Amino acid sequence: TTAEALDQAPPHTAGISSRHADWQIDRLTAGIADRSRAWSAGLARRVERRGINVRPGVARFLGERRLEVSCDEEKDTIPFDRALIASGSVPLFPPGIRPDGERIIAPRFAGHLKQSPQRLVMVGGGVTGCEYAYALRKLGAEVTIVSDRPRLLPQYDTDIAEQLALLLRGVGIGFVGSAPVTEIESAGDGVIVRLADGRALDGSHAFVALGRRGDFARLQLEAAGIEHDDSGITTDPHGQTSAAGIYAAGDAAGPPYIVNRGFALARVAMRHALGAPTPPFDDQLVVQAVYTHPPVGQVGLNEQRAAERGVELKVTTVPFEETLRGQITGERGLFKLLHDPATRLIAGAGAVGPGAVDLLAIVALAIAKRLPIDDLAPLYFGHPSWSEVVSEAARQAAQA
Repeated sequence: TTAEALDQAPPHTAGISSRHADWQIDRLTAGIADRSRAWSAGLARRVERRGINVRPGVARFLGERRLEVSCDEEKDTIPFDRALIASGSVPLFPPGIRPDGERIIAPRFAGHLKQSPQRLVMVGGGVTGCEYAYALRKLGAEVTIVSDRPRLLPQYDTDIAEQLALLLRGVGIGFVGSAPVTEIESAGDGVIVRLADGRALDGSHAFVALGRRGDFARLQLEAAGIEHDDSGITTDPHGQTSAAGIYAAGDAAGPPYIVNRGFALARVAMRHALGAPTPPFDDQLVVQAVYTHPPVGQVGLNEQRAAERGVELKVTTVPFEETLRGQITGERGLFKLLHDPATRLIAGAGAVGPGAVDLLAIVALAIAKRLPIDDLAPLYFGHPSWSEVVSEAARQAAQA
């Protein structure tokens, strides 16, 4: 990931020239763009080999079984038996907070940065805000995250998010919480970020990462009788919309807007559409990730979600430092494992630390196979390895 690539080099200090930082961010953004294009080209070749016809253009529904696709001056009408809407999402920009691509930027402009921001105000403390804040800090920027929430990563476990906040503070990233932003103004060679309480923060750049919504404004969903709201298209567990034969997946189907969730939704939807046996989509099996360094992840239920659902779970917490790998490397982290004390079934996990996201794959499989905590406890993974934190948590939970 970008964060891991950046961490292979020492962080910038006051003695490193801005010219060097500008060269590094230019090299980084160019490298990411090259790899992204190469990956997309590889997918395109796979699609072509399967005999799939790709029609570029802007689509809109003309009725329950017809699409119109416009490309330049040409318009084609395409009848269909089944359709999958996977139109992605667009960023949210409240009034008074609009990117200009120069001083006020957003994720879609980040790949075009040619110089490293000197003092960045990150507006938003969610996944995107944390990832870009970390990356730009490692490139030498002074970074302050501003959020209307009292803490970072509000959808993540509180303990895990607090651990990340400590790590970000340790690399020099500031945080201003419970502070809604009302306006961002370009001012000469910098920006002014105005807060609802009357305060103002200044910086060389502002980065807006305030969330996303489904991108279906031009699809004319009403013509096909497809129900939706601002966040996404309404679907059942197999991805079917309110219109027969039409499915939705990915960001178009609503939050959370996560790539691997979109992959999983699309697979379930298309298998169901084509009559292949497939279980319904299960959100509890999606591993969510934040690619700072170290990374953060969660899968299944966390304590907050369980409380909201009135579910009582047993929580076992193990610091990464309890493993020999942690003792050897000196790296820190936190792993939390949740299980139902009545059924003993594994219900979820969260982690922050080296390899945290990969460790959660073990828990995702355990949830999918409805494994009790007692089936995970006897396993002893490679020693010394980070994966030992998972089995150690299971043993502690099983003995409790």
